[in-house]
Amino acid sequence: MKKYIFAMAVISMLFLTGCGEGEGQLPGAGTPFLGGTSGVSISFEDSPPAEVFDGGDFPFDIVVRLKNDGEWDIPKNNIKVKISGIRAEQFNLAESQLAKNAPEDLPKKQRDPTGTLLESPPVLVEFTNFNHRESITGSELTYPIRADVCYRYGTTAVSQLCVRENILNPQEGGICTINEAKTLFNSAAPVQVTSFTESARSSEKVGFSFTITHSGTGSIYEQDTLCNKESMAFEDRIYVKVDAGISGLECSGLSEETEGFVKLFGGTKTVSCTLTIPNPGDYQLPLRIDLGYDYESSTSTQILVRHSGE
Repeated sequence: MKKYIFAMAVISMLFLTGCGEGEGQLPGAGTPFLGGTSGVSISFEDSPPAEVFDGGDFPFDIVVRLKNDGEWDIPKNNIKVKISGIRAEQFNLAESQLAKNAPEDLPKKQRDPTGTLLESPPVLVEFTNFNHRESITGSELTYPIRADVCYRYGTTAVSQLCVRENILNPQEGGICTINEAKTLFNSAAPVQVTSFTESARSSEKVGFSFTITHSGTGSIYEQDTLCNKESMAFEDRIYVKVDAGISGLECSGLSEETEGFVKLFGGTKTVSCTLTIPNPGDYQLPLRIDLGYDYESSTSTQILVRHSGE
């Protein structure tokens, strides 16, 4: 029943619009997603101060502002912020105090039933009581301050396959065309499905291919690895799941018939699938593609430590 409801919703939304949602195009009322290539935006919230003094009398905080600008919910335990650029002991902290999870969930942005955009509220991650106790050599010393944010994220893309009673030689003027590029919609996320093309394969089979593209500015890692950099095997790996709502679907390059990991090369990867349709008719078949991954973004600034003269 859930698959039926999803299919009807996608059909209705795709029917209301006659073209795909291109880059930079504002979403219309008939599009299923808000769209875009953003995930979590990161900035420093009025911190750290531009300069402090050594000697242990000038404590300060670093506050990182997170805002979910995409369309994927992030539980607070699935996003971690790490401060780097300084040695913890130099600022009177333990190394463990330089990394922590967000204090609250980061819900996705979305439209309400009236069409009003509901932005995700910002979440502040606070790192407190930095204090340069030791005296520096010379009059001043500049430190870089960087915040790396790793979070589990995902993308959902939807399109429709064309099925005809005669797949190889369909009558002209039918409800849809098999051999063509299809309208495609993506949820807002830094990884996108950027093209989708269908073709006839046999009297009972249609084929389709789609390209996965890294459209953001951060880094991709295998999901649930916490953006692990110890092995290159985790880099640029995305979990892909394809669902046509019926059996008979097989996709090449995936560990299972319809899902598995793929690795991007040069920021892209093309996946090809074949769908067997034992009793073809004239209709459109909603298709859903889900992508899962860990994503890391960062922001940086600097702080000047002056000698207090004591």
